[in-house]
Amino acid sequence: MRKQYSMQRVGIIRILQKTNMHPSADTVYNQIRESIPNISLGTVYRNLNDMVESGEIRKVTTPSATDRFDGNTSRHYHLVCQKCHRISDMHEYSTSLDEDIANRYSCQVLGHEIYFNVVCADCLPTEKN
Repeated sequence: MRKQYSMQRVGIIRILQKTNMHPSADTVYNQIRESIPNISLGTVYRNLNDMVESGEIRKVTTPSATDRFDGNTSRHYHLVCQKCHRISDMHEYSTSLDEDIANRYSCQVLGHEIYFNVVCADCLPTEKN
């Protein structure tokens, strides 16, 4: 039997799937209010957390920024700019790291989350010394 999703949940997932900008909950809230003006911020947070828990979306948590959300659930890493806080996808994913950990520690690796702290090309100084 197919699960029914609320109009709010469908709207949130559409926002996340059509962008690669990794929006915060507040950004998702501001965007969805254009189509669902009476939605509450609490509803957005609750749906985002439910979708993370069910594996429909990913949460990108970094120490220097608010949690961001990713509609791309494929295995990939992230680059986090330490100046503008933009989060970009890095699609090279090391399955060999999964295998190495599994062999070394006799366990089953379900996945791993890695982000790289960077200064993005837009934030790098343009002047040469």
